[in-house]
Amino acid sequence: MKLENMKVDHKVSAEGEWIKKIPDMDDLELLVRGQSCPQARVLRAQLLRALPANVRNNPDGLPPEIVDQIEAQICAEALLLGWRNLDDTPYTKEKAVELLNDPDFVTFRDAVGWASNRVGRQATAARGAELGNSTTTSTGT
Repeated sequence: MKLENMKVDHKVSAEGEWIKKIPDMDDLELLVRGQSCPQARVLRAQLLRALPANVRNNPDGLPPEIVDQIEAQICAEALLLGWRNLDDTPYTKEKAVELLNDPDFVTFRDAVGWASNRVGRQATAARGAELGNSTTTSTGT
């Protein structure tokens, strides 16, 4: 594995990027920030601190329903900035919150998560190609 293949453009991650070709999402395009953007990290810390101590410090970890609520809130408030090709539904933060909190649309929340994990990689790969750096993976020995 080359270190270059692990790089993410942190500026793009914080500002957001249109991600296309999301698995199992047809022609849906999402404008998202990266999972590790400052906005998401700050919100995640705030949400975890706001949990009651007995929930936050549970030795078995957070209950799945709490994890789902936190992930949906982070996606809606920090990661998802827009969409294209989602029926004829225009993007609004209110509609995003509704979809991301609906357990029947967990595949949509998963798509936002998948897309946000790819933010900043395209820009880094393009710069590497411009410089003549290969982004191919090793065949191993």
